[in-house]
Amino acid sequence: MNKKQIISWCLFDFANSSYSAVIAAVIFPVYYAGVIVGNSAGAGDLWWGRAISLSMLFIALSSPFLGGIADYAGLRKKLLALYTAICVAALSGLSLLTPGAVLTGFVLIVLANIGMEGGLVFYNSFLPRIAPMKYQGRVSSWGFSVGYAGSICSLLIALPLVKAGHYGLTWIATAVFFAIFSLPAFLFLPGDSGGNVRALQAATFGAKQAWKTIQDSENTHSLGDDMRKVIRTPDAPRPRGVYSQAIVADGFVFVAGQIPVNPKTNELELGDVKSEARLTLRNLQAVLEAAGSSLGDIVYVDLPRAGDAVTASATFGSVESVKAVSDLFSPVSGTVTAVNEELKTAPDKINEDPHGAWIIKVELSNPAEFDALLDAAAYEAFIAEETGS
Repeated sequence: MNKKQIISWCLFDFANSSYSAVIAAVIFPVYYAGVIVGNSAGAGDLWWGRAISLSMLFIALSSPFLGGIADYAGLRKKLLALYTAICVAALSGLSLLTPGAVLTGFVLIVLANIGMEGGLVFYNSFLPRIAPMKYQGRVSSWGFSVGYAGSICSLLIALPLVKAGHYGLTWIATAVFFAIFSLPAFLFLPGDSGGNVRALQAATFGAKQAWKTIQDSENTHSLGDDMRKVIRTPDAPRPRGVYSQAIVADGFVFVAGQIPVNPKTNELELGDVKSEARLTLRNLQAVLEAAGSSLGDIVYVDLPRAGDAVTASATFGSVESVKAVSDLFSPVSGTVTAVNEELKTAPDKINEDPHGAWIIKVELSNPAEFDALLDAAAYEAFIAEETGS
């Protein structure tokens, strides 16, 4: 994991917690209801509730479209920056409020909450990109705890200002706090991939996928039930010969591969190049088809670099779809010699050509590891035996 990315991701939670503590929870709701609106008859609480409800309705309705733009048009980081800027600007505008400015305060609250809550959609989506699946819970908890620290620090700044009657300065200080501590995220988090579709097309596709996910949710089941283990165990079938589409899976994971095969002997053509045999790791859709399941449309692929070492049964990257994020596990040990760079800007190639698209190429360090792999037919037989189907 990249330490700068992890720290900057956590610091964004530290930053936006100033809004959660000062604006959304502790100080501003009372100030707006009691001072700006006047709450003797409950009107202030009513206006506050309206502002929060309207902003959350906007987020609920727009998120499928914006999620599509972020995933398919590759604008995730730009959208996070835009929503953060909206929130910070609206917070600064709160300093201009005077008693009776009900509608102005209402508009600014709506904009600030849209900026905050909408930005969280894109902020959270960075987690699979910066942390392997097995560490995502840990990194998320770091961000959560750092966020509590941000709440405490922002309140320690705001409460003395409020006590002194400097309300306008309180909102500006909150905006500055948010802006400053969110900057590392925009400097160090992974950049946008630059998708291959236009924003309008991406938005439409995102909305369609959201609706499809809702419709399919009742039929969704865990792939872990179907894909227990495909690196051969003593009880599993022992494949021989062809490794044209050998499959390795664990939980949500897949990998299929292809190496030369002698058509007469049906054996691997390693010959005199055993240590230099090239393995092309193929994509997940072929494996998921064999398992009778699918992650859905792929929207992002996290790849290693040429020269990186991979270890059998260890993660080397991940894929993100509209339904889930899954780690990629290498079936063999060796060194990455090539990476399919096209997948960074066009991850949908995996869906378009599941048996043809490739992810990485590996120079083997231990060709004997092939003996522990299943071919497609053996994999299907193994799954049938495990599931009783």
